Amino acid sequence: WGREVIVRRNRVMAYAYGNTRIPSDGFIISVHGAGKEIAKRFPIGTSINVGADRYGDWKKVETVITGAPHLLRKGDIYNTYYQENLQPSLKYHNARSAVGVTHNHKLLLINAVPIQGKGVTYTRLAQIMKRLGAYEAMGLDGGGSTSLYVYQKVVSSYNRPVSNALIVKLKTPVKN
Repeated sequence: WGREVIVRRNRVMAYAYGNTRIPSDGFIISVHGAGKEIAKRFPIGTSINVGADRYGDWKKVETVITGAPHLLRKGDIYNTYYQENLQPSLKYHNARSAVGVTHNHKLLLINAVPIQGKGVTYTRLAQIMKRLGAYEAMGLDGGGSTSLYVYQKVVSSYNRPVSNALIVKLKTPVKN
């Protein structure tokens, strides 16, 4: 849906369209809806450095996870699909993923995959998260990106390549 800028060793090296492999010594800038004009903004050879500064209340934050829509807020269903102007296809039944926390800070991860060809809506996913005891929850990517692996074994997956993942690593292994 857009143009991609391939950056290696902090220099713009090339341009591509969609699903470009991320180089081990660089990154990809993906601009939705852009075309040839991207070359004017990021000419070949341009030096690019990416960084982030933390200040104020954010100074203590180590990890931030974003997703959409927000499903639960302070224990109540708070589906922000419409407020966030999400794309229309997201309101239909599909495979869905969500992350949440309970009142006592237990992590909840959900991977709702279609049964008999029918998945869930984000409204239904919010109801499921609430029923499981989530206090705060948000939707993650869904559809063909919905996958769950536990101890390096596939629990459910559409086996579609994805560019990111939420990985939870335990400090001490759980005994079987």
